[in-house]
Amino acid sequence: MPRRPLLPVLAALVLAGCDKVESDFVLRLQPRTPVDERPFEGGPSVKLVFEDAAGSEILLLGSGQDGLEAAHLPPLSDAWLGLLLQDPPSTAPSYDPTALKAWGETGPFDLAKDPSVDASVLVADYAAIGDLDVLPDGTGAAGAALALTPGGDAWIFGGANALVPSSTLALSRQLRLEDLNGGDWRFRDAGTMPSVLGASARFEPTATLVDADAGPAILVVGGRPNGASMDGNLATAFLMDTATDDVVWSGPTPVGRSGHLALRLDNGRVLTVGGLEGEETGTEPAQASFEVFDPTWLAFDAGDQPLDEPARGLAIASLGPDGALVCGGSAPPADDTTVRMPSAACSRISVLGNVQDAADLPVATADLAMASLGDGRVLAVGGTVDPLDTEAVAATDAAWVYDVVSDTWTATGPLNHARARARALPTPDGRVVVIGGTETVGPGWYDNGAAAQCVELYDPDAGALSEVECTGTGAGAWPVVASAPRGLAFVVSGWNADGTTGGGYGVVGLGPSGL
Repeated sequence: MPRRPLLPVLAALVLAGCDKVESDFVLRLQPRTPVDERPFEGGPSVKLVFEDAAGSEILLLGSGQDGLEAAHLPPLSDAWLGLLLQDPPSTAPSYDPTALKAWGETGPFDLAKDPSVDASVLVADYAAIGDLDVLPDGTGAAGAALALTPGGDAWIFGGANALVPSSTLALSRQLRLEDLNGGDWRFRDAGTMPSVLGASARFEPTATLVDADAGPAILVVGGRPNGASMDGNLATAFLMDTATDDVVWSGPTPVGRSGHLALRLDNGRVLTVGGLEGEETGTEPAQASFEVFDPTWLAFDAGDQPLDEPARGLAIASLGPDGALVCGGSAPPADDTTVRMPSAACSRISVLGNVQDAADLPVATADLAMASLGDGRVLAVGGTVDPLDTEAVAATDAAWVYDVVSDTWTATGPLNHARARARALPTPDGRVVVIGGTETVGPGWYDNGAAAQCVELYDPDAGALSEVECTGTGAGAWPVVASAPRGLAFVVSGWNADGTTGGGYGVVGLGPSGL
């Protein structure tokens, strides 16, 4: 596959010396940008954001691409560096979310040990999908899971290249893209996933970044061996060390799951909920169950009660210290196996795994997307509100905000483009990026209509969604999305109507954290 051109910018940052090191500190940055973005054009102000154990600070570098210099930085240890581009430009050493044009981050690095450090940084436009590359020919991400490591690696676990209704054998593959900042944005075969209790191939597992005793690790949970069959969900999981790529733990889960949701809670534990459940038959229960994984004890705690939500088509979002909100979904009524009815039910699950009631959605909705607004509120968008029988139903453009304090929903938005089976990404400053989805949903579980291609941004202050761009990257049902710990997200295109997935992948600049 030919290499796409990079757009390197060499920025020499000369840092003044301090008591701990005799010579001046020198940090040399080489910013890189996605192939379809030019974030430095137009003369935005460029600010250096550095964060270590002592906190975060912002330093103005200037405008333009060349000759950026900074002085009097402290001897940072285990520090993260960000490049913040603002337009209109500002000379203030502060962050204005309304002027955020692009963001990039790299780290950790240590100026307390080395007087000279060279580093690269990937700078991506805010809320837009910057194209990196496409998957190799014949490769797709149907039913795959994605995770980003703090060091900038992207991992794809399992899935299949396309969904074939008669038989879709899951793959045991691991694909790895090494070092987003480095500029070689190609996935390579990283071998097979470990065999846990006799199985390694996984269709519709989840992958979640956690903090284990040895450092950052990726938790891969569940899946099933055949995407076209609802049988045989895997009641297993494994934990991979992101520094060594070694499996540091593997074992059973309380329930076999595939097509479920996973969310890292504020206390570092991982909540897994819903999906197809049951190891033998892959039955779809009327109500969802859940469990919580503790990365310290390397153990799952099963939820002590089922939720009111159906197991499929639901959505989940963080409530910060209040845990998680789970809403919506669809399931057949007890007296019918051919119709799926949307649900309005919502539940709150605490960081300790306790279940509390939450106010119902204003309208029963399946296949919606939700994301945290960062202040105890959650945005819910899109989905379908009509029963699914023999005909396809249209997606909705509705948008709602949930407030955990008042336990109420308020209408907002609406979306500019109706969509179901989309993804919603929270930004560190409290906005939400909505990506992908499908315009209609058919009677079969994997029946998708035309792909929703336009990325939208929700501003809670304005109570409105604006169109950011329209692109094939990230378009389609269930795009594969993962956020990095510090302000970037990675997106692989979603499912098409024919059961294939788009091959494009790219990054989204979400902005700085901790400011």
